[in-house]
Amino acid sequence: MVRVSIDQQSILAQFEKLENELSDLMICDEWRLLPFYEREKRSTVVSAILERVHKEGFPQPENDPMRPSLFMPFAALKGYDHMIEQITNNEGA
Repeated sequence: MVRVSIDQQSILAQFEKLENELSDLMICDEWRLLPFYEREKRSTVVSAILERVHKEGFPQPENDPMRPSLFMPFAALKGYDHMIEQITNNEGA
């Protein structure tokens, strides 16, 4: 797994952008038309996102060795193996 190092200034800029976008979302005019409980729910979700990013930073994509197993049910489809083989051969060409 290769991790890309991002400088601190870039992370802060990303975080400020996210915080501004989420703040704008929280005061969105369309929210006025929603029932109170829905506004509260959305507000809670947006706050949780901000809190998580504050604590853990931005999520980084990782290679999951188990990901291919998600697609095993498709192996029962007629021609699936042949299609995968063609795609693999085309990428290698």
